[in-house]
Amino acid sequence: MVRWPASTACALTVALTAAVSALLPLPAWAVPSVAMIEGALTTQAGGPAADGDYFLTFAIYDADKAGNQLFAEGPLAVTVQGGHFSHQLGSKTPLTQAAINVATPWLQVQVGTDPALARKPLGSTLYAVRAGMAEGLDCSGCVQTSHLDGSVLKAYAKTTDLAVYAKASDLGAYAKTGDLSAYAKTGDLSAYAKASDLGAYAKTSDLGDYVKAAALAPVAASGAYADLAGTPNLAKVAISGSYNDLTNLPGNPTLGKSCGTGLWLKGFKADGSLDCTALAPADLPGDGIDEISNGLIWNQFTDSQSGTPNVAIPDGLGAGIADSLTFPDIGLAQKVWIQVDLTNSDISKLKIEAYSPGNPNAYLLYDGGKTGTALSAKFNLDLPIVAGDINGDWVGKNIKGIWSITVKDPYKNVGGGSDGKYSWSVAIQTLSNKKVLIKGNLIVQGSVQMADDSGACTSSNAGAIRWNGKAFQGCNGSAWIGLQGNDGSSQAAAGKDCKAIKNANNSSADGVYWIDPNGGTTSDAFQVFCDMTTDGGGWTFFGHVNNNYVGGTFFQSNIGTYRTDRADDNTSYSRAADILPLLSHTQMMVTLDNFDPISAKSANKVVFYQYTVGHKGFNLGPVPCSDLGSGFSYRTALTGAFSTGGTTNSCDGGSWYTRTAGSAAYLVLFNNGAGYANYWGSGMGGNDSWYHDGWWYVR
Repeated sequence: MVRWPASTACALTVALTAAVSALLPLPAWAVPSVAMIEGALTTQAGGPAADGDYFLTFAIYDADKAGNQLFAEGPLAVTVQGGHFSHQLGSKTPLTQAAINVATPWLQVQVGTDPALARKPLGSTLYAVRAGMAEGLDCSGCVQTSHLDGSVLKAYAKTTDLAVYAKASDLGAYAKTGDLSAYAKTGDLSAYAKASDLGAYAKTSDLGDYVKAAALAPVAASGAYADLAGTPNLAKVAISGSYNDLTNLPGNPTLGKSCGTGLWLKGFKADGSLDCTALAPADLPGDGIDEISNGLIWNQFTDSQSGTPNVAIPDGLGAGIADSLTFPDIGLAQKVWIQVDLTNSDISKLKIEAYSPGNPNAYLLYDGGKTGTALSAKFNLDLPIVAGDINGDWVGKNIKGIWSITVKDPYKNVGGGSDGKYSWSVAIQTLSNKKVLIKGNLIVQGSVQMADDSGACTSSNAGAIRWNGKAFQGCNGSAWIGLQGNDGSSQAAAGKDCKAIKNANNSSADGVYWIDPNGGTTSDAFQVFCDMTTDGGGWTFFGHVNNNYVGGTFFQSNIGTYRTDRADDNTSYSRAADILPLLSHTQMMVTLDNFDPISAKSANKVVFYQYTVGHKGFNLGPVPCSDLGSGFSYRTALTGAFSTGGTTNSCDGGSWYTRTAGSAAYLVLFNNGAGYANYWGSGMGGNDSWYHDGWWYVR
């Protein structure tokens, strides 16, 4: 069978089915001089070509590309019916021996004026043309001496070279009777033939010494092995035959002792001793863990991937309708099958084909034969496929890649349009070395450590639990969410603070969340605004300082009515007492005249502080004044590294001043006692002025 790929108009499949004859004058029984060509003509989409006559041109070349043309005929009108046609190659232009007198003749076919299809090598069938030449040699005794070249045998045929061996005189010395007479005379042999000369050896008296019993060894009389002289030093067991006389006996398993080397515990005998076996773990089958675990542990899994659901089946379209899917990297296949569920007005006329990754050849799943209007089958599992070998191609291999299926309904049953629909999937049974299934409750006497998993959450691992390096999360099929109800979505699900919620839920966005800074019961949890985007997010907004002053100690008191919308209502408010002492914060963000860090930065009105780690209590500032020291860090950018060298100008009951290195300019200052509000220093691009609104965040 020879196949050509589709041209701009059609595709062709051709089979050579007949022999051809030689072209010499031959007897009447010579083979025919034509070759039957059978093929199938399909559309570019894969369906059978329309019935009718097509003009085809056939040619034979001595190379797969370019080369010399050895034979050609056509264009010829060839009838196509149901996509099939046949043609007598040589019926118009006789085939000649020269047409195939090459190592490999190549056949080329051209459909109409389309470009010629790729050439294909001819098989041995067409070489009957050459075989016809042998019929001219049908003879017996027709090779005569005159046909031979005498010069070939000349060296072996010279009379003079053989003469010396043929002369009678040279052989005479050996042929004369007289020369042999000395040995042929009876008298010369008589000495050996006289009975008297042998008599001494034949007399009974002379043999008597050899048959006397007394002259035999003891073993000849007893037959006992022990009577042999010079016997080897045998082990006791060779004499006694007793098992107990063996040396280096294997140790028998006994109660309170382990099995011997190379033995494995199978169970216990009735007397309490160990029942050991020589079966090693390596001898167990890879999928035998369920058998030896009483069906509790499994490492065999079935995974499937579905194609597009409810694909409409075109009525009367021979090329059919295709759909594809991408199978993921699951593992090595033990079984592979294709599930198809479809409806059609007449399933007896349908054809279903499937293609696997990297394989141009189709698997013929179904080729009619069943009646009714519905078909549901697991091909290659419950129902054998018609053609192809899925098991041979894929068992023991990774089936990842693109799979496709084509459903063909070549007959118009409902007058066009669509006639039914189909859904399908590819399934695989794998033997995994990456995961196990436990069928039953898992009871662990000790801790269970979760892996740091950075993989995506998809439908394939829905229900998975992971540790992301900061918090426990669960996969809901589309996103990782925090466990233990700490996503801040409700009072019962309150998190420790905005940073904890962000760590547990990477996808958290800016907004209002429930937090519970003091832990324990969530009955006292409250809502705050969380900035989840600036510099990685996790900022808890704890207060607003109005542009005049704050009545009370801002860092240590709850002031006014906290607002989650961060609105400037011309008052100062905070939940500092409920937040700052309870959190191990190490960074603070302050924005001036705008609660949004990005908008504030556009006017150079944002500053970040970084200070001593790990303090939950403090006295006069966001941390104890002593912890600020003389080297805290700061920055005036939304992201990036902190600059060192910051100093405290004042840290007492009435103020909390900070300066850049060398006191070149104030950054943000907060003065409670003197009635001043936040300060916009020239170090931030300001004009060294007081009375600015400030929004304060911590993480």
